[in-house]
Amino acid sequence: MIILQPTLSMIILQSTLSMIIMQSTLSMIMQSTLSMIILKSTLSMIILQSTLSMTILQSTLSMIIMQSTLSMIIMQSTLSMIILKSTLSLIIMQSTLSTIILQSTLSMTILQSTLSMIILQSTLSMIILQSTLSMIILQSTLSMIIMQSTLSMIIMQSTLRMIILKATLSMIILQSTLSMIIMQSTQSMIIMQSTLSMIILKSTLSMIIMQSTL
Repeated sequence: MIILQPTLSMIILQSTLSMIIMQSTLSMIMQSTLSMIILKSTLSMIILQSTLSMTILQSTLSMIIMQSTLSMIIMQSTLSMIILKSTLSLIIMQSTLSTIILQSTLSMTILQSTLSMIILQSTLSMIILQSTLSMIILQSTLSMIIMQSTLSMIIMQSTLRMIILKATLSMIILQSTLSMIIMQSTQSMIIMQSTLSMIILKSTLSMIIMQSTL
């Protein structure tokens, strides 16, 4: 009896220690599974945020490119206007110099001077008409470019709104699916509890019946 008591105490200690170790390992496994689920959800949220940021960055880059192209077009138009003005001033200077030379050389004959003046006036009117036509064409092209840029801006804004709406809808769908899964799990637990209670009741009734028969 003296020898059996310490052996029994050792067996009891070993069993209690094994139970404690099993409980600790189970808790560690449960914590690791929970952490893995949390990590998966956080990773999915990070991926969604990164995709949204990439779309926003692409839209901002396209807007910057459009603005730069518009500025380049405006610069080109202004340069063409300056070149046209300079050419017109040179033509006017040339015409005035030609008129002075003609007046000095053709002062003896009135008819020849009048004819040269009429020819110069007609050429000047033609040059002015050509310059006005070119100005009208440039203005029309600039207005068309501005209209196209505004339309592209409106299309970009609508696409961005559609992307944001799609992202919000996907988030709502994910939340609804999660709630449905939770509801189904709770219903299954309730059904399991009810079946267990029914089995226990049946077993107790059978035991009572057996005792009464005995």
